[in-house]
Amino acid sequence: MSTTAKTGIILVVILAVIVLFWIWQNGKTVQPSTIVDQNSNQAIIPEQTPVSNIANTGLTATTETADASLETDLGAIDTQIKALNDDAANIDQGLKESAI
Repeated sequence: MSTTAKTGIILVVILAVIVLFWIWQNGKTVQPSTIVDQNSNQAIIPEQTPVSNIANTGLTATTETADASLETDLGAIDTQIKALNDDAANIDQGLKESAI
């Protein structure tokens, strides 16, 4: 048997295995965990999860929406981010100084 014939037979067998696997996979049905109506017009209302511990953060109550309270919150968040950056810089410095 020539090399070309052997190669042709191997390719036909590989193709047959691929086709059989594809047919076997298409026979399986995947059950969705939830059925979603594609034409649904329901509004999605996000859950409001209150912050349970805002003490010592400088933040105002979660129900405050006035401009002044938002400005206070932005200032408190900026302070917290600066403190986080300082902590990260201290950690980086400590890692550079310690011998590993």
